[in-house]
Amino acid sequence: MIDLSNDKSKEVAIANFKSLLTHPGWVMFEEIVKANIEVVKEAILKGINEETIEDVKRLRDRLSVHEEIINTPKAMIDKLTPKEEIEIPDDDPFYKKLESERKKV
Repeated sequence: MIDLSNDKSKEVAIANFKSLLTHPGWVMFEEIVKANIEVVKEAILKGINEETIEDVKRLRDRLSVHEEIINTPKAMIDKLTPKEEIEIPDDDPFYKKLESERKKV
């Protein structure tokens, strides 16, 4: 089982996924999947024969799977990369008025 519960293991995983993106095997795989995506898109847009709605749904599912596969390393990098917490200022005038009223009490 892969343990990604600590920062060190996440850093290693991110480095591995970044390395994968430039690996010749992945680059070739990515080209093949992109070509498959174009074939499926064309089949959806132009149609092949007299396909049924179910056939079109299967083509859409295939397209979705191809796109998900090709984006997996980048998605994993994004998922494992720590996000900086951004403090969102509260510009709600009602909230400010309520807070100032509470302080008076």
